[in-house]
Amino acid sequence: MCRKAFSIFLTLLLLIGISATSLNYAEIDTVIGHGAADYALADEKKIPNESYKKMASTESLDLYAQPESGRFYVQDRTKGSVWYSNPINREDDEKATGVYRMEMASLLIVRGIDVVNKQQFKKNSETSSVRRDTFVFEPIHNGFRIIYTFAEEGFVIPVVVQLEGDSLKVAIEAKGVKETMPETNLIGSIDLLPYFGAAGKEADGYVFVPDGSGALMYLNNNKQTYAVFEQPIYGRDYSLDMATKPTNKQDVNLPVYGIKNNENAFLAVVTGCEEMGTICAVPNMKFTEYAQAYCTFNLRRTAQFILGEDTSFPQTTMIYRKGALDLSENYELTLFILTGENANYSGMARQYRTFLGLEEEEAFLQENSLFIDLFGAVDGTTSILGIPFNTTEVLTEFQEARGIAETIFETTSADMFFRYLYWSKDNLAGKVDTRIVPVSRLGSLEKIKELEEYLSSVNGRLYLNFENQVYKKSGNGISAYFDNCKSLTKVPAYQYQYYFSTRLKNKDRSTAFLLKGNM
Repeated sequence: MCRKAFSIFLTLLLLIGISATSLNYAEIDTVIGHGAADYALADEKKIPNESYKKMASTESLDLYAQPESGRFYVQDRTKGSVWYSNPINREDDEKATGVYRMEMASLLIVRGIDVVNKQQFKKNSETSSVRRDTFVFEPIHNGFRIIYTFAEEGFVIPVVVQLEGDSLKVAIEAKGVKETMPETNLIGSIDLLPYFGAAGKEADGYVFVPDGSGALMYLNNNKQTYAVFEQPIYGRDYSLDMATKPTNKQDVNLPVYGIKNNENAFLAVVTGCEEMGTICAVPNMKFTEYAQAYCTFNLRRTAQFILGEDTSFPQTTMIYRKGALDLSENYELTLFILTGENANYSGMARQYRTFLGLEEEEAFLQENSLFIDLFGAVDGTTSILGIPFNTTEVLTEFQEARGIAETIFETTSADMFFRYLYWSKDNLAGKVDTRIVPVSRLGSLEKIKELEEYLSSVNGRLYLNFENQVYKKSGNGISAYFDNCKSLTKVPAYQYQYYFSTRLKNKDRSTAFLLKGNM
């Protein structure tokens, strides 16, 4: 429920405007499905219809597929725009070499785990299944199913492609996933449709990624030397040990991505196992001539573990989650084809709002809105006669916050949204917040209510920040010993502080615990 509410709130932010920022990631290009921008619209001379068979049709879309390969395309029936699962001109790619040529023809890229050598390996569906004739293509209602068998690796992975109304659903069918050689090979992650809508070097447009409030990465911008965009949906897994401080990045808070190419676009929504997904975006000329946007599903978590971290000769080894996979839900994408005035990031936002069932009038944010963080109090130290004592340093009392709000209201017509941090007595004491008890020196609970009422009267809102994930000591029914989350090594997933200069762990500072998820 909290996740849905948070997603709805961020969706409304997208409606106001997506930040067209130039990130230090590769900025991407989009072409519709096959390889050159002029293939955006269906054309009998350019689309090899003789090798594709019509598999399904709705009022909005037609679905065609090649039974001998499993590759497909979807066509908008109104505007004629066509999006391919794989670039059809991939053989002409002068950048791609070796394995990348095979990946360009694949619907799946699988990263497996070599159990014996504790290493990862990468396989694709074209090389390991299609060309070995170890796959099954079968028509089903409104689409088709492909059952890929990676015989040498011992993996069976079924993929279902179906039209549903105005959308295309593509899913890894969880109940059919098998690991037949678990003593030697396990599934780590799967890239689903890594080249759907891949954009060639002549394409004009951008890729939308949900980086923070949203960002656009423009196509063919010569940023192939930049890092590939890879961000886990809903943020990184804090139970994984980090030897160095992670780079500051905006979290991906919405399970969406999209591509605009010339006059057409698509929006992809991760609708199954999104919490296990990672949004990826690759620029033109990075590995191939094509830009990509896709989702990787992490079926089994892996991490690097450092043996002898504090010694002169540390060694790094791979660790992974053992046991059976959680196959209770399909790993699913829902794709929407956007044309005309909807073929842009605003149209993507509208489509996602419609998908969530939100109406236009539910957008409560106006064009002028101020988002303000207030800091209540922090721990500090003082000394009396040279003897150090712990103390609480007050930064912003509740009455002062009221005064700030009144001053802003007098000088602007913008709506105000206050987020109050470090106001809680329990949070300051290192406990999990389970009740509303403010730091006494900030003011009483009544003062909080007065601030909330005032902000509501001027079309503003107050949000009290609660810390219910990281804690340092027992209290409020939470045990530091029994209720902490464990890492892959079965020890508490300690949360470290890091040195600003070296970004290494500061083991002289106290560590915190991560609250386990089934509380």
